Amino acid sequence: MSKRLTYHKFNLLPLKQRWNLVCKSLEKLGYAFTDNPNKRDRQIRRALAEFQKSNGLPGNGTICEESFDLLNISDMEV
Repeated sequence: MSKRLTYHKFNLLPLKQRWNLVCKSLEKLGYAFTDNPNKRDRQIRRALAEFQKSNGLPGNGTICEESFDLLNISDMEV
């Protein structure tokens, strides 16, 4: 049985691990990303900003608690 990831614990994870969780969540929602690591972070940030705007949040590409909840990151395996 795995524990749910909280927003506070999410922020304590290494940056790369946080981006991987965000990427997986956005991919589940239909966003696609390149395999090129040099362009991938920029694509994830743009997709995140687009996702935020479509859900009535400021599209700044930064994970806030509301974005965390909407992306259902707490349900993912760490």
